[in-house]
Amino acid sequence: MRNRLIVRSGSAAAAASLALLATGPALAADPVAQASATALRLGVAGQGADTGTFSATNDGTTQTTSGTHAPALPALAGQQATNLGTLAQDATTGARDGRGTSAACAGVAGEGATLVQVGDGTSCLSGGQTISLDVANADFSSLQVLPAEYTQGLDTATAQAVAPVVSQALQPLLAALDDPAIGLDLGAVQATCTASAPGAQGSASIAKAQAYVEGPQPIGRIVLADLPVDPAPNTHVVADLSTVAEAIRTGVDTDLANSLGGSNGRLAAVLGPLGATVDTVLDQIRTNVTDSLGPQLAPLQDNVLDIVLNKQSRPSADAIEVTALDASVLPAARQFVGADLAHLTIGHVACGPNGTVAPDRAVVTPAVDTPSTPEPDTAVPTAVKSGAGSLEHGPTPLAFGALGGLVLAGTGLAVWGFRRSLGA
Repeated sequence: MRNRLIVRSGSAAAAASLALLATGPALAADPVAQASATALRLGVAGQGADTGTFSATNDGTTQTTSGTHAPALPALAGQQATNLGTLAQDATTGARDGRGTSAACAGVAGEGATLVQVGDGTSCLSGGQTISLDVANADFSSLQVLPAEYTQGLDTATAQAVAPVVSQALQPLLAALDDPAIGLDLGAVQATCTASAPGAQGSASIAKAQAYVEGPQPIGRIVLADLPVDPAPNTHVVADLSTVAEAIRTGVDTDLANSLGGSNGRLAAVLGPLGATVDTVLDQIRTNVTDSLGPQLAPLQDNVLDIVLNKQSRPSADAIEVTALDASVLPAARQFVGADLAHLTIGHVACGPNGTVAPDRAVVTPAVDTPSTPEPDTAVPTAVKSGAGSLEHGPTPLAFGALGGLVLAGTGLAVWGFRRSLGA
């Protein structure tokens, strides 16, 4: 009986252990599906801001989300984003055919853009006007043209006469070059991704997009690069500011000639008593000014704006991260500007890695070790006569059992009596 109790309690403990094993991994396992989306991040001069991240996870039966998918434009001191109408960041997860699925979309668009629900592989933004975003500012306040440089090659009397006039003409122009914006002109910029059993996919779209420099005259607005609409993964767009440097040189030369005038201008009045030819002196000054600006503009000849479109990385076979637009102002700009690296990302999404949904386990009921009950004998005797073999239907198992019991009892008594006799 004791052995039977041990077996029964052991069976119950094993069943309970199986039940704990069935529930334990679900409590500690990674999510079956996960996805996240961030519309915009902006960092300038050591300061950073973003729209927050909207994320979704799924344990195989229930989706849990955090963050907001209706973000506000982040505030960053000294930065402006004009006509920014719509920011979108959304993510969703689920389970299909025993595996987790995830999808996400994020981006920005101008006024009038409409949102599309994420999850069906479509874009999350549609339409909208063009928006302009400042990536960073280029400070030209350090530009100088010293009198010793722009009067080089002129005789002493001419140099002393024209130095104050040229200085008065150049300094307002150089001051006007301060703080031009390196910016992006965008229609709708967005990234999407999906992850499921076959793997993970991602893409980006960029509508009506340009990189530009906007500044006062003589710079004005200079387009550095036109961005493709459906860029291939990890498309690099390297924009240099050599065109800006050339615009500065041309503008300084033109404004210098206009401000000093010709034969009736300010320079003629200064050079008249000296008998010098105005055009000859003006040509020499232009050459000296251009030569003086060259070394100061040299850092702008280098690539200062590096843009990566549809930037993708794959942490695993069933996971992907996509950034629609990643713009960085390179260290070459810092040599000239004296400011920290600026970094802008638009439309960052991540899908996966996903897992397998644990199969539903049936509840295991511990088996109870219950003694079996013999089936009753359906042949009911109609008469009982004396003698073991006098039943109507012959001897039954019950009769043999009774007879065996009597035999065992008699044998036991005989052995007991024999042992007592020996003891006596």
